[in-house]
Amino acid sequence: MEVNLIKNLKSNDKSPSFYQIYPELFYAFFRNIDKDVVNRLSDAGYLYYQSILCLDSIIDRKEGSSLPMFITLQEEAVKILTDIFGCESIFWDFLNKRKHELFESVKLENSLSYNDKQSWAKYKEVADKKAAIAKVAIDGMYILSNKLNKNVYHLLLKSQKYFSIGFQLYDDLKDFEDDYNQKQFNWVFFILNKIVDVQQYNLQTLHKLLFVKGIAVKILDKSIHFFEKAEQIILPLNIQSKWIEAIRETKKEVQQYLDITTGYVETVSTRVELSLSKRTKDYFFDFSSVKDLQIKKSLDFIYNDYKRNYAELKHVMYLSQIEGFNNRQQIHVSDIFQRTLLNDSLITVFSKYNLDANEYLDDEIKYLLSNMNNDSIGVWKYFPTVDEIAADIDDLGIAMQFFINSSHKEIIDNDPTGSRRFICMEVDKKIDCSPIDHAQIYAQLKEEIEDGKRYWFEEDEEAEIMVHNAAYQRNTIEADVFDTLFRKPVGNEKTIKLSAREIYDEMRATDKEAMKGVKESKVWGLLKDLDYHKEHFEDGNKYNVVKI
Repeated sequence: MEVNLIKNLKSNDKSPSFYQIYPELFYAFFRNIDKDVVNRLSDAGYLYYQSILCLDSIIDRKEGSSLPMFITLQEEAVKILTDIFGCESIFWDFLNKRKHELFESVKLENSLSYNDKQSWAKYKEVADKKAAIAKVAIDGMYILSNKLNKNVYHLLLKSQKYFSIGFQLYDDLKDFEDDYNQKQFNWVFFILNKIVDVQQYNLQTLHKLLFVKGIAVKILDKSIHFFEKAEQIILPLNIQSKWIEAIRETKKEVQQYLDITTGYVETVSTRVELSLSKRTKDYFFDFSSVKDLQIKKSLDFIYNDYKRNYAELKHVMYLSQIEGFNNRQQIHVSDIFQRTLLNDSLITVFSKYNLDANEYLDDEIKYLLSNMNNDSIGVWKYFPTVDEIAADIDDLGIAMQFFINSSHKEIIDNDPTGSRRFICMEVDKKIDCSPIDHAQIYAQLKEEIEDGKRYWFEEDEEAEIMVHNAAYQRNTIEADVFDTLFRKPVGNEKTIKLSAREIYDEMRATDKEAMKGVKESKVWGLLKDLDYHKEHFEDGNKYNVVKI
């Protein structure tokens, strides 16, 4: 019965897997114990752990139907323990002591009050005593080792205590709603009760306030702190064990939950900040002549968002280092794809209702061009501030479609690098889609390569091509403005030293219209690309330039 019972329990168990082998977590500290005995002790510990879960459901949820299973689990656990320790072992004194702790935790938890100033000390004691059965695993291993090392035993008990407090804090955050409904004491609710009048809000709003008020982050930080203490106290022993792995595994889970929580809070904060933004200039088109009520309402909605710099249109994403992203910031905002798609759709409206939107379109095109990637590829990527994301065909495709539909085809008929050419052909008949003989093409290519036909350019040829292409190169907007104001020194020519910010401010003052939408970071990239010499001073980097 015992084997089948354990097998069935494990197949439906959603708890961390290390609870199934708890005594084995400490085997590295008590190597003189037979491994088979440790496995048997682990089975007993798992059955006892499951019996405590049954007891919780009986006490907390008043589930009397769990009583037979509770009795069965306790009986099976005791059978195995008797087989291991016999009837006269001091182990039973330890077990009774831990049982007493467990029942004390129930009484102590019921005495916790949301108005009690001593609640934190009591709460830690409850967390420690609720994990009394976990301590039995340490007790059992210590006794089976013939009390080999008392110092290690007490360090493990302390480590277990810190682990239990950390886990209880994490558990309270996850079980906030269940504990609230069952009127159980919950430390997270205790903290929330100090900050807001909980009687004024429903459960759903209270749950949101946990994150908005920063309580969830603080609770998770404190939980991680106790897991770190649990690990630090046994590190000096210099013993690699499954117990340390369990601590680190649980800490990592909490850190990931903290990361998700932080991302949610920062995303909401960014959304709020974006919603408060306002445009300084209004280039939106006049749609007062539109008679269709539904279209007019839609345009009115779009206009209201336009006045907030299309805040609603923006996609806000939290991408953290814990997920493998390594960027200057973890919150990323994007609107290029959505905004271009919207503008491309609006062109149909302009045409159908004969609206004059030239000024609006020109301004949107400037915005789109000013947000091109400042790298060798150029064009656009969904999140410009995420280094791991490259330029993509979706953004490029919708941008090209928008340029064509807005009668700005000339934008895509040239290349800012000057390195590529475009051959435009008019299709005047059906394209021949008959199958291509790829095998023949590759055979011909292979023969030419084997014959030594050159398929590359030498360095001097590449240099000559680049010189030739320079005549076709198109500068960016900021490069054009920069070239009217500054240049590199020739020889020992006298220069002035300006920061990127000072150069940016002067460019904006010279041509506000052209620099609209151009960010300061674009100037940094421009100076880097043009290889301008910079020097570091106390107030930052300065560039040597000659003012024209």
